[in-house]
Amino acid sequence: MEGQLSTDNLKAHNAHLKESTVQADVTAGATSSTKSSNKMSLLSNKLSLKDRLTVGGNSMDDKKSDGGSGSKLSSSMNRTRFSRLRTKLKMQSLFGASLSKAGSEVGHKSVRPLENTYKLEPEEGTQFSITNAEKIITNVFEAYLKGRQYDAKKFRLLSKSLADMIKERVKQSGIHRYKIVATVLIVEDCGQSVRLGSRCLWDTAYDNHATVVFKGDGFEAVGSVFATFFA
Repeated sequence: MEGQLSTDNLKAHNAHLKESTVQADVTAGATSSTKSSNKMSLLSNKLSLKDRLTVGGNSMDDKKSDGGSGSKLSSSMNRTRFSRLRTKLKMQSLFGASLSKAGSEVGHKSVRPLENTYKLEPEEGTQFSITNAEKIITNVFEAYLKGRQYDAKKFRLLSKSLADMIKERVKQSGIHRYKIVATVLIVEDCGQSVRLGSRCLWDTAYDNHATVVFKGDGFEAVGSVFATFFA
């Protein structure tokens, strides 16, 4: 009986040891799983934070780059608007009148391609007229130079504007297929002598020019128009 009891006690002791080892393994596995889950949660938190910073498109670098590009674009647009406004104000100060949008958009008309006409001479009534060109130059000078005093800074810009105006008015006077070149020279009258000369290589039958001299208050203006037939 004592041998059986000792044997039974040994079996019970061994079973108790096995149960304790199994429980220890289970607890170790649980702790390792909890550690691994904690690591995974930390990694997920880090990844989510990184995603929020970079993948979502709200990173500091993107904001800086977007802000830099936006600031450059806005500054370039402001410079363009400022230059246009400055040019408009200069024209208003020179001519003393406001410029309309319709007049500024005249030069943006679409160009329509045309077939060759093979015409070697202008049609009747569309030739360049010296008399009409002289009238145009005289009217422009009297409208914008009469009663003015010589000003080197203003007249430097005004001479270019008057030349463009004379050229456009001559083009709209009824001539066709002519290349027009207009020049305006304004010099201060200090009692000196001024001589101007020009040479042209053209067809004397259809090409010609017109020149007008205007005497103002302390200055003289010379306007010339050269017209060559474009065959």
